Amino acid sequence: MSLTRPLTRPLTRALSQSELTQKLGGGFSIFALNPYLLFDARDSMVGTLENPTLDLNPALPETLDVITATRAGTATYTDVNGNIASASPNTVRVDQTQGAELTPTKFQLVTNTEFNTVWSKYVFGGASLDVTSGYVSPTGDNDAFKFDLDVGTGGVLFTQNATINPLNAQTLSVYMKGENGGEKVKLALRNTSSTGASGDIITLTSEWERYTVTLTTSSANRGFQFRLTTSEGVSDQVFYVYGPQLEEGTTASSFVANTTGSPKFITGATFGPRVPMILVEPSSENLLPYSEDISNSAWSKFGAGTGVVPTVTPDFGTSPDGTLSASRVQFNKGSGTSVGDQSVIFDSVQTSSGATTSKSVYLKSNTTEAYEMVIYEVTDASGTNVKKITVTPDWQRFHVYGAIASTTTGISIGLREISVSGLSNTADVLVWGAQVEAGSLTSYIPTSGSTVTRAADDLVISGSDFDFYNTSEGTFYVEAVPRITTNERYFTVTDGSTQNRVMIYQNGTYSNFYVNNSGSVQATLGNPAISLNNINRVSASYKLNDFKTSADGSSENTDTNATPPTSVDRLNIGSSALLGNQLNGHIKRLIYWPYHSDSL
Repeated sequence: MSLTRPLTRPLTRALSQSELTQKLGGGFSIFALNPYLLFDARDSMVGTLENPTLDLNPALPETLDVITATRAGTATYTDVNGNIASASPNTVRVDQTQGAELTPTKFQLVTNTEFNTVWSKYVFGGASLDVTSGYVSPTGDNDAFKFDLDVGTGGVLFTQNATINPLNAQTLSVYMKGENGGEKVKLALRNTSSTGASGDIITLTSEWERYTVTLTTSSANRGFQFRLTTSEGVSDQVFYVYGPQLEEGTTASSFVANTTGSPKFITGATFGPRVPMILVEPSSENLLPYSEDISNSAWSKFGAGTGVVPTVTPDFGTSPDGTLSASRVQFNKGSGTSVGDQSVIFDSVQTSSGATTSKSVYLKSNTTEAYEMVIYEVTDASGTNVKKITVTPDWQRFHVYGAIASTTTGISIGLREISVSGLSNTADVLVWGAQVEAGSLTSYIPTSGSTVTRAADDLVISGSDFDFYNTSEGTFYVEAVPRITTNERYFTVTDGSTQNRVMIYQNGTYSNFYVNNSGSVQATLGNPAISLNNINRVSASYKLNDFKTSADGSSENTDTNATPPTSVDRLNIGSSALLGNQLNGHIKRLIYWPYHSDSL
């Protein structure tokens, strides 16, 4: 049988948990599911949107067999293991994109855990606090500290400041025990003022215990604070402390000692399973002749001021493509903090003056430490195209983008405080996969002695495979992840010209449903702003004098005076009728029903 039931919510709106349990007497309701999750069912549950005649789902590679792919030359994608892999010519690139971040990259934000001069005391009401070292900690070593407090009539605030991500949960943790038990300490996240803070009052026992407090703040200027005041119920007391830690998130990681004066890497982010998506990009050229061999003389190594020339060791570590081809680069800018104090590597290339270029590189710490470094456009003395980056023990691709003021461009990486501050004095990192290209960032193009051009992705469904399409009426649903906001196509149904076409495309920061018939514009229906580097869900439906579109659950935009073209014979995926305007992004799903829908 086939159940027919009209849609009661937008096709493009993400499913909420409450909708799974709200319909049939408060129990699970199949009608609340997103229709594009149900199209494979033997008996459709979504009314007129049953039995789609096209479903491009990269998670099911066989659904992509109807696509004719044309692309000559070198091209790369990310495989299921997260490695950069080479794509065969004339194939659809299915990119295994990173899944949703489940936990953030964590840093120990207490920059000195030994209670030295980085910690500050605010004493009032005749109080005093003596902090001495050399006591047995929970580890059995003599690295705990004794706090001897005379509270007076006021108290002591003992604080170390930190810069945190505002609005994100932060967790304080510390090991403490009282001399006798019953001592009280308020463990707090310091406010921007010297006295304001939020936290919990903790009653200590006479045994070592790890205490944690999770707080959220709207200020980036916060820190770890022991509040020892009469207003908190604290009296004269002696207690012992070890292992203060401040980190993002709602759980306390294992304690990480830190005496660097900077945040210290604890662990990298964890992610959900990788998500397969069709990768569509325009043509691009890597202008750097040596993208992986950083030891080559094409790469300049430069030290000045208090800095020294970086040391490069080729083929030192495993790269993002799984081969032993990453170069180790050891930077040392010394203690200087001026623009002239530097330890950098760079490669310069020629281009037209004023050209907008993307500079990118893969970097990873060669140690367990994280390093504050900089990536910038070689000739940018003004510091406009400069980005401060944190290099961790996980591979990351960093890039900087912008116009240049001369005919020379290129990429520079290292330690130089140009329009930034607080960089590490030294850094020991792995470097791989450098790229300089005109326009926006695209996938990696390897080079080994000369520049290399990757052809544009040309993905078309035509001939007998185009039989899925109904010229009289139909409904599209597409999930796309755009990288930029220029005039790019999600898809185009066409006859190979701009005279007859049906398409969804980006125009600036908006997505549009656009239709031509015999050279006459029939409909241009806009949707709300797109979200770059995130999934954008867009639907569109058409039949004579009944065109409509919706994006991400927005209200429908309609046109009641339009005629669809009848001479179309192909579907271009991620490009225009003339195979231009490539998406430079991903298609996660593209579904077509040969019916008009009354509700999107």
